[in-house]
Amino acid sequence: MTIEAFDAWVDEESHAEFMDGRVFLMSPVSGTHADLQAWLTSILSIMVRQGNLGIVRGPEFQMRFPAKRFEPDLLFVSTAHANKIHETFLDGPADMVIEIVSPESAGRDWHDKFAAYALGGVNEYWIIDPAAQRCECYQLSAGGYQPTPLSDGKLESKIIPRFYLRDDWLWSVTLPDPLAILEEFGIFRRAV
Repeated sequence: MTIEAFDAWVDEESHAEFMDGRVFLMSPVSGTHADLQAWLTSILSIMVRQGNLGIVRGPEFQMRFPAKRFEPDLLFVSTAHANKIHETFLDGPADMVIEIVSPESAGRDWHDKFAAYALGGVNEYWIIDPAAQRCECYQLSAGGYQPTPLSDGKLESKIIPRFYLRDDWLWSVTLPDPLAILEEFGIFRRAV
Protein backbone atom coordinates (compact mmCIF):
# COMPACT_ATOMS: atom_id res chain seq x y z
CA MET A 1 0.00 0.00 0.00
CA THR A 2 1.20 3.53 -0.66
CA ILE A 3 1.14 6.28 1.92
CA GLU A 4 -1.47 8.10 -0.18
CA ALA A 5 -3.71 5.02 -0.22
CA PHE A 6 -3.26 4.61 3.54
CA ASP A 7 -4.16 8.27 4.19
CA ALA A 8 -7.27 7.90 2.01
CA TRP A 9 -8.28 4.65 3.78
CA VAL A 10 -7.57 5.39 7.45
CA ASP A 11 -10.22 7.13 9.55
CA GLU A 12 -11.14 7.60 13.21
CA GLU A 13 -12.33 3.99 13.41
CA SER A 14 -9.30 2.36 11.76
CA HIS A 15 -6.65 2.28 14.55
CA ALA A 16 -3.77 1.46 12.25
CA GLU A 17 -0.18 2.47 11.65
CA PHE A 18 1.80 2.58 8.42
CA MET A 19 5.50 1.87 8.06
CA ASP A 20 7.64 0.76 5.12
CA GLY A 21 4.65 0.08 2.88
CA ARG A 22 2.89 -2.08 5.47
CA VAL A 23 -0.26 -1.49 7.48
CA PHE A 24 -0.32 -2.55 11.13
CA LEU A 25 -3.78 -2.88 12.63
CA MET A 26 -3.77 -2.12 16.33
CA SER A 27 -4.96 -4.96 18.58
CA PRO A 28 -7.17 -4.28 21.59
CA VAL A 29 -5.03 -3.47 24.62
CA SER A 30 -4.89 -5.34 27.93
CA GLY A 31 -6.29 -3.94 31.14
CA THR A 32 -2.75 -3.31 32.40
CA HIS A 33 -1.92 -1.37 29.23
CA ALA A 34 -5.14 0.67 29.44
CA ASP A 35 -4.59 1.44 33.14
CA LEU A 36 -1.00 2.60 32.57
CA GLN A 37 -2.01 4.73 29.61
CA ALA A 38 -4.88 6.39 31.51
CA TRP A 39 -2.68 6.94 34.60
CA LEU A 40 0.12 8.53 32.58
CA THR A 41 -2.33 10.66 30.60
CA SER A 42 -3.91 12.03 33.77
CA ILE A 43 -0.54 12.92 35.31
CA LEU A 44 1.02 14.39 32.17
CA SER A 45 -2.09 16.30 31.10
CA ILE A 46 -2.29 18.12 34.42
CA MET A 47 1.47 18.80 34.54
CA VAL A 48 1.51 20.17 31.02
CA ARG A 49 -1.63 22.26 31.53
CA GLN A 50 -0.44 23.68 34.87
CA GLY A 51 2.90 24.69 33.39
CA ASN A 52 1.42 25.86 30.07
CA LEU A 53 4.02 23.60 28.44
CA GLY A 54 2.11 22.32 25.42
CA ILE A 55 -0.33 19.53 24.58
CA VAL A 56 -0.62 15.86 25.51
CA ARG A 57 -2.49 13.49 23.19
CA GLY A 58 -3.36 9.89 23.85
CA PRO A 59 -3.75 6.91 21.61
CA GLU A 60 -5.48 7.19 18.27
CA PHE A 61 -3.93 10.59 17.53
CA GLN A 62 -1.72 10.21 14.49
CA MET A 63 1.88 11.40 14.27
CA ARG A 64 2.91 11.78 10.63
CA PHE A 65 6.38 11.36 9.20
CA PRO A 66 7.12 11.16 5.48
CA ALA A 67 5.99 7.65 4.41
CA LYS A 68 5.15 6.68 8.02
CA ARG A 69 2.11 7.08 10.26
CA PHE A 70 2.12 6.24 13.96
CA GLU A 71 -0.40 6.31 16.81
CA PRO A 72 1.73 6.46 19.98
CA ASP A 73 0.15 5.61 23.30
CA LEU A 74 1.03 9.13 24.45
CA LEU A 75 2.71 12.07 22.84
CA PHE A 76 3.67 15.51 24.05
CA VAL A 77 4.11 18.56 21.82
CA SER A 78 5.63 21.68 23.36
CA THR A 79 4.05 25.09 22.99
CA ALA A 80 6.94 26.04 20.68
CA HIS A 81 5.86 23.33 18.22
CA ALA A 82 2.07 23.70 18.59
CA ASN A 83 1.79 24.88 14.97
CA LYS A 84 2.41 21.26 13.88
CA ILE A 85 -0.83 20.07 15.53
CA HIS A 86 -3.85 19.66 13.27
CA GLU A 87 -7.34 18.47 14.20
CA THR A 88 -6.61 14.75 13.67
CA PHE A 89 -2.82 14.49 13.41
CA LEU A 90 0.58 15.88 14.29
CA ASP A 91 2.62 16.86 11.25
CA GLY A 92 6.11 15.76 12.23
CA PRO A 93 7.71 14.50 15.40
CA ALA A 94 6.38 14.99 18.90
CA ASP A 95 8.81 16.32 21.47
CA MET A 96 8.20 13.21 23.59
CA VAL A 97 6.55 9.86 22.87
CA ILE A 98 5.60 7.10 25.29
CA GLU A 99 4.86 3.60 24.01
CA ILE A 100 3.43 0.91 26.27
CA VAL A 101 4.50 -2.45 24.90
CA SER A 102 1.89 -5.10 24.11
CA PRO A 103 2.87 -8.64 23.08
CA GLU A 104 1.96 -7.92 19.45
CA SER A 105 3.82 -4.59 19.37
CA ALA A 106 7.08 -5.52 21.13
CA GLY A 107 9.20 -5.74 17.96
CA ARG A 108 7.81 -2.51 16.56
CA ASP A 109 8.12 -0.57 19.84
CA TRP A 110 11.64 -1.73 20.75
CA HIS A 111 13.15 -1.82 17.25
CA ASP A 112 11.15 -0.37 14.34
CA LYS A 113 9.68 2.64 16.13
CA PHE A 114 12.90 3.15 18.07
CA ALA A 115 14.74 3.67 14.77
CA ALA A 116 11.91 5.61 13.09
CA TYR A 117 11.40 7.97 16.03
CA ALA A 118 15.13 8.71 16.26
CA LEU A 119 15.40 9.32 12.52
CA GLY A 120 12.19 11.38 12.56
CA GLY A 121 13.41 13.66 15.36
CA VAL A 122 11.40 12.63 18.45
CA ASN A 123 13.61 14.13 21.18
CA GLU A 124 12.58 11.79 23.99
CA TYR A 125 11.26 8.23 23.69
CA TRP A 126 9.92 6.27 26.66
CA ILE A 127 9.24 2.54 26.35
CA ILE A 128 7.24 0.90 29.12
CA ASP A 129 7.09 -2.90 28.92
CA PRO A 130 4.70 -4.30 31.58
CA ALA A 131 5.37 -7.98 30.74
CA ALA A 132 9.13 -7.53 31.23
CA GLN A 133 8.65 -4.93 34.00
CA ARG A 134 11.04 -2.71 32.10
CA CYS A 135 10.89 1.06 31.61
CA GLU A 136 13.49 2.94 29.61
CA CYS A 137 13.85 6.52 28.46
CA TYR A 138 16.02 7.65 25.56
CA GLN A 139 17.23 11.12 24.60
CA LEU A 140 18.02 12.06 21.01
CA SER A 141 21.67 13.01 20.70
CA ALA A 142 24.01 13.12 17.70
CA GLY A 143 21.48 11.45 15.42
CA GLY A 144 20.68 8.53 17.73
CA TYR A 145 19.10 7.68 21.04
CA GLN A 146 21.13 7.55 24.23
CA PRO A 147 19.66 5.88 27.32
CA THR A 148 18.73 8.11 30.22
CA PRO A 149 20.55 6.89 33.33
CA LEU A 150 18.57 5.94 36.41
CA SER A 151 19.09 8.53 39.17
CA ASP A 152 17.95 7.83 42.74
CA GLY A 153 15.63 5.11 41.46
CA LYS A 154 13.97 7.40 38.91
CA LEU A 155 14.02 7.96 35.18
CA GLU A 156 13.76 11.71 34.62
CA SER A 157 12.47 13.54 31.57
CA LYS A 158 14.59 16.24 30.02
CA ILE A 159 11.60 17.44 27.98
CA ILE A 160 8.92 17.90 30.67
CA PRO A 161 10.31 19.59 33.79
CA ARG A 162 9.81 17.67 37.06
CA PHE A 163 8.39 14.57 35.32
CA TYR A 164 9.92 11.23 36.25
CA LEU A 165 8.88 7.63 36.78
CA ARG A 166 9.87 5.09 39.41
CA ASP A 167 9.77 1.35 38.75
CA ASP A 168 7.92 0.70 42.00
CA TRP A 169 5.07 2.91 40.75
CA LEU A 170 4.74 1.11 37.43
CA TRP A 171 4.86 -2.46 38.66
CA SER A 172 2.76 -2.19 41.81
CA VAL A 173 -0.49 -4.14 41.90
CA THR A 174 -2.39 -0.84 42.06
CA LEU A 175 -0.98 2.25 40.38
CA PRO A 176 -0.41 5.13 42.83
CA ASP A 177 -2.97 7.89 43.14
CA PRO A 178 -2.18 10.40 40.36
CA LEU A 179 -2.77 13.27 42.81
CA ALA A 180 -0.12 11.84 45.16
CA ILE A 181 2.32 11.70 42.24
CA LEU A 182 1.50 15.29 41.25
CA GLU A 183 1.99 16.29 44.88
CA GLU A 184 5.43 14.64 44.86
CA PHE A 185 6.28 16.55 41.66
CA GLY A 186 5.26 19.81 43.36
CA ILE A 187 2.40 20.39 40.91
CA PHE A 188 -0.49 19.84 43.32
CA ARG A 189 -1.10 20.48 47.00
CA ARG A 190 -3.96 18.85 48.87
CA ALA A 191 -6.12 21.07 51.04
CA VAL A 192 -5.33 20.63 54.73
